Amino acid sequence: MNHGFLCYKRLGLFCLFLTACVLTFSPSQTPIVQATADHQQQAVSSQVFSSNQILREWWTDIEGEQIMDLTGHPNFPETPSDFDFLPTFETPSDWENNYGTRMRGFLAPPVDGLYTFWIAGDDQAELWLSSNLDPAEAVRIANAPSPTNSREWDKFPEQQSMEISLKANQVYYIEALMKEATESDHLAVAWRIPGSDLEIIDGAYLSPLTRPLQNVGLNGLATQSSTRASVITYDASNAIDGNTDGDSTNNSITHTNNDQQAWWEVDLGSAYYLDAVRLWNRTDCCEARLANFYILVSEEPFSSKSLNETLTQPGVRAFFFDGQASRTENFFIRTAGRYVRVQLSEQNFLSLAEAQIWGTAVANEACEGLQQEAENGRYFGAFEAGIDAQASNGFYAHVPEDSPFEFFDGPNDNYMNYCVTVAVAGLYQINTQIYAADGGSNSFYVTINDEPVEGITWSFDPITGIYAEDYVSDTGVDPYQFVIASGDHDLKFYQREDGSRLDWFEFELVNAQPLLANVGDQTNIIGETISLQIVATDAENDTLTFGAAGLPDGLNINPQTGLITGMVTTIDEFDVEVTAEDGSSGTATTTFKWTVTDVPNMPPMIAPIDDQTNVVGEAVQLEIEAVDGDGDPLTYSETGLPAGLMIDEESGVISGVLTTVQTRNVTITVMDDQGGETSTSFQWTVTEPPNTPPELTQPDDQETIVGETVSLQIVATDLDNDPLLFDATGLPTGLDIDPDDGLISGAVTAVETTMVTVTVSDGEGGEDSTSFEWVVTEVPNRAPEIENPGNQTDQQGDFVSLFISASDADDDPLVYGAAGLPTGLTIDSQTGEISGELTAVGTFPVTVSVDDGQESAEAMFVWTVASPDPPVVGDVVIHLPLMTRNVRLDEPNNSCDQAYPIQADATFSFLHEDGEDWYAFTLTSARTVQVRLTNYNAPGQIIVYSGACGSLTFLQNNGNFSATKIINLPNLGAGTYYVRVITDGNYNETTPYNLIVD
Repeated sequence: MNHGFLCYKRLGLFCLFLTACVLTFSPSQTPIVQATADHQQQAVSSQVFSSNQILREWWTDIEGEQIMDLTGHPNFPETPSDFDFLPTFETPSDWENNYGTRMRGFLAPPVDGLYTFWIAGDDQAELWLSSNLDPAEAVRIANAPSPTNSREWDKFPEQQSMEISLKANQVYYIEALMKEATESDHLAVAWRIPGSDLEIIDGAYLSPLTRPLQNVGLNGLATQSSTRASVITYDASNAIDGNTDGDSTNNSITHTNNDQQAWWEVDLGSAYYLDAVRLWNRTDCCEARLANFYILVSEEPFSSKSLNETLTQPGVRAFFFDGQASRTENFFIRTAGRYVRVQLSEQNFLSLAEAQIWGTAVANEACEGLQQEAENGRYFGAFEAGIDAQASNGFYAHVPEDSPFEFFDGPNDNYMNYCVTVAVAGLYQINTQIYAADGGSNSFYVTINDEPVEGITWSFDPITGIYAEDYVSDTGVDPYQFVIASGDHDLKFYQREDGSRLDWFEFELVNAQPLLANVGDQTNIIGETISLQIVATDAENDTLTFGAAGLPDGLNINPQTGLITGMVTTIDEFDVEVTAEDGSSGTATTTFKWTVTDVPNMPPMIAPIDDQTNVVGEAVQLEIEAVDGDGDPLTYSETGLPAGLMIDEESGVISGVLTTVQTRNVTITVMDDQGGETSTSFQWTVTEPPNTPPELTQPDDQETIVGETVSLQIVATDLDNDPLLFDATGLPTGLDIDPDDGLISGAVTAVETTMVTVTVSDGEGGEDSTSFEWVVTEVPNRAPEIENPGNQTDQQGDFVSLFISASDADDDPLVYGAAGLPTGLTIDSQTGEISGELTAVGTFPVTVSVDDGQESAEAMFVWTVASPDPPVVGDVVIHLPLMTRNVRLDEPNNSCDQAYPIQADATFSFLHEDGEDWYAFTLTSARTVQVRLTNYNAPGQIIVYSGACGSLTFLQNNGNFSATKIINLPNLGAGTYYVRVITDGNYNETTPYNLIVD
């Protein structure tokens, strides 16, 4: 079987292989139970404590020597070959070949302290311990990676755990796994109790786990990412119908569309401790559609359909299967959860024949219903669960015969604890199913919410050798009945005599309590007529009788209808209690307050007041109009009156002289002597006398040169001495006006003529304006300047390039000219470059000029052209390639690596033999170089590169249409350079061209 790689994620920790998916402890970590709270210890129901035994299960006919050979087998964990109970944490030796075993149960440490554990086994063994009763919290604390001898504790360091802090008043889940191939076999677990020596864990500290393992997925609710449309039924529920048939034609498989990360999911309805998930692949075809997938488990609903988001959702545990699933694949997941999802890691169809989710109920995390299996309780003292096929669900709870424990003895009491949710309050009795080996073992005590303290004695007639229904009774004849409210209740069964078996129990509703609607507190005025209906219901439609105590004077309740009627006659506050009785011990009660008040006072009324506006210094008199319906005397008050005014409290007249400019929100209130009052508000504005606007002095027209700095003061006056604010529009570019003092300043930046308008305002609504013209003229032109290049000396045949330098302060565009240039030279009017080949010997007076369009400048110098120096003949013999009249004949030189070497400062002639020729020259030091191609009558261009063949760098090219092509290369460094001559078309001419590098 190909199990692939299985990865387990819990609390953000990832493991890389199935058997490595554990959380180990180190000395720096918090002890395993240090932070365990009492409510955590009670969160998971288990069968505790103690029967002096531990459960051993085994699976035969499984080859292999590794733990994963056991946990990956299809029969593990839900179908062991058999089981038994052992008195110590040790199996028989040399017992069988090719099998695996699991021992599990609960451990009760005798004292507080640090404990160390050891495991020995053959061939491979693991020891797991939980920080509480929950198997899902177990972590691996020790393992034997290879065979050890029996009770050989120190062959491998992994056999010994770290020191773990345990408490005597807590119980812990413990589990050991072992896989045997052939030859010897054994498994043993030892510990060191604080202050003692190493010893096998004795049954006195152990109790077996006896919860039934079941396929809890059968009653779940299945969904999937999509359902493929077909005449065949591909519903998600097909994977939990109990049918493992993999043939789609039998409507027994699921099938999604070709979704991205397709998924199938089941909600188990409640949380379970999950041992394993087994997936069944289809058999008719398409087995590859169950491949490369995750199994995801969570106690909370999955919040996303995205795989990546789900993998990071808090509390989600993830198990990855790499590869294609076989017919069945088994995943030992040992975790708690309610929601299980199978999700592909990539895009594909997803098909499942069946998904079996093997687990056990996690009881008492929330309260159970009215009917419960006895084995699902929490056990204390000598109580334990037993196995009997005749019992409901195969299990029962009891204290064994001849148990040495005493009953009702403080903390050593023997009892089972349950939480029961009652939805409907009423009269209940407890029905049960019991078994007694003989008629003498036949009684329990029962308490509900620890009442009565002494317990209800449950005596029942002898029931021997069979499971039979009975009820809790303190007489042995009639059921004991009790009234209980809705909600959660704590139920305890105490064993009064050992040996009796309790199979299941249920709360039976004898009579439901009636329900009274809460009418809420009531308030009425004295003398008011009342009609208030009390509403009550009864689930069994019993006839109800109503009663009421504490009603206000003058009121009565009808006992048949519950209608309260009458006239209230007394001012007071009354505490009223209303009851409804069903005649069968069912009573409902509700209480509320009923307040009777006096006739209310009518507050006075005040006439609206219009907003007021006056001038400072003005005398004011304003009368407020108000009336009172009860004729009560009135008193007036105010808030917010302008300075200088006041109100008469008795007459309501506002009077005085206004002294301050302001706007106030005024509120006038009128009150009667019974506490009634009314208010009205309005706005009162006090203004200044009329304002006198300011006056401006007219500025003269202005004329300024562009770039000039300006400072022009605008003058204004105001008779009221109000602070003035200046503004201006149309100012020349670059100028601004100071809004506080009216100074216009700045530097004008543009030639323009503009009409300027200046405005001054006093902030009181007064303003004045005036306008004038402002002319900005251009700066006079400045002549350009030219730099004399100095006298020049060259030889006939030289190619020259001389740039004339000039500047213009106004940045005007310049045009260059020259007169008297040596024969063969011209000047570029745009750049000022003088260039060409000197063709005549002589002395030439040269005048160069530059013109900005308005003015010009000149410079004069002498250009001497001498005859070429004769060649110098030395003793050096240079062997040149075969040439005819200095024309190179041998070819090819058509690529960089075929380039002809040429010398600098020499002329070489070559024929046009094909479309492309390469040449190379070398510089020994940095210098300025000119490459010239002359007598080149073909269409084409010349290109210069640096670097090396295969990694050349383009420097410059010349492709103009003259027979002479020149490339100037300033500041070339030492090195080798390449010249490439390209002839366009198939041009072949007998006249050679010249190539010169100097």
